[in-house]
Parts: sequence; structure tokens; C-alpha cells
Amino acid sequence: MQVPTHERVISELDHVRLVSLLDRLEDGRLHDTVQDAHDLFDTIITVPGQSISPDIVTMRTRLRLRGDDAQERDLSLVYPDEADVVDGRISVLSPLGLSLLGCRKGQTIQWQGPDRIRHEGVIADILYQPEAAGDYNK
Repeated sequence: MQVPTHERVISELDHVRLVSLLDRLEDGRLHDTVQDAHDLFDTIITVPGQSISPDIVTMRTRLRLRGDDAQERDLSLVYPDEADVVDGRISVLSPLGLSLLGCRKGQTIQWQGPDRIRHEGVIADILYQPEAAGDYNK
């Protein structure tokens, strides 16, 4: 399946797991983030895991992000209960995580940080993507 390079794409398995996660969350402290996630998951393109391009950020992808300060940092996109910002494990339900999901290497993303300031970065490299490694169930 050919997908335009500007479209955000995730695997069908990631989509099912993430929608299920949102359905289990209670309204409350994550309300705005949950709504943003629902909006994204309603519009994002889904493809079979075997068909996803290796340059796309999927769940459990490790990537290098070049921030607006020109600093590079290695991050992993994880589920909320696996998140540890100090260790570079970013929750998919954080503003940064939602901005990364489904984007491609070389793409510029924007997100609002905890400091309430809008940040920008470039996905400089994909260090590991489960689907590219043949790990379709991770």
C-alpha cells in the first residue's frame, strides 16, 4: 500500500491496542490528552504491520530526536505504564508521544512541553522499529 509521505501511519495492531487503552482510561487528569489521542486515532492511516515502512515511528520504536535547541536525544515511544522520561521512554499519551506516533524519519514535529512552551524537533533517525525487525507482536 502506497501512503503519501506526509500522512501519519501506524500498524493495525498498534491502532487496536491504543484504542483499547483509551477505552480503559477514566476521564479526569488525562482528559485533554485522551481527546487529542482519540482525534488522532480517528484519522490516522492503519496498515498491516508487515506493510509499514521502516522509517515510521510505531509503538516501541527507538529514535533520535533533534530538538529546537539542536540537541539530539534518543527516545523510545512506549505505553504509559512503561514511561520514564529520565530514561528516554516517552509515553504515547504525552504531547510529545502523540506528536511522534506515525511520523517519518526526517519529519519535523511540534508539541507543547510541560513548560507550556511549543517545541519543535526533527526525527533525525530511527534506531529500532519493531516491524522492521520482524517483531510484529511487540
